[in-house]
Amino acid sequence: MNISMYQVDVVTNAGGVYTSEVIQKRGILMRISYKPSGTPLDTLSDLSITETNTGLNIYTQADIGLTAFTKLPRAPICPNTTGVDSSTVFDYVPTATKLTLSITQGGNVKSGTFYLFFGEL
Repeated sequence: MNISMYQVDVVTNAGGVYTSEVIQKRGILMRISYKPSGTPLDTLSDLSITETNTGLNIYTQADIGLTAFTKLPRAPICPNTTGVDSSTVFDYVPTATKLTLSITQGGNVKSGTFYLFFGEL
């Protein structure tokens, strides 16, 4: 499997908001890493990664904090239509469109870098 990395340098506006489209034609988001800068995003910052065209939620995290982190985004693999709890079985979320990375409540002109690692399908 080929893996590619996209670096997203975030600088929030005066309202604490940042939004950027991350180009990805087809694949799975395998890993998200965050490295704070000298003026890191506020503790209560919220991260959201969604499909640009459909709005499908790929990953969200509230209150990301001031320290570096790495996350491995996964989603339940099947809906619970049988009465059996399927929410404990997770897998990667495939995507075939652009993704949007958004930060809210980030603080006035705060910054950090996100690294998004994609695997090809």
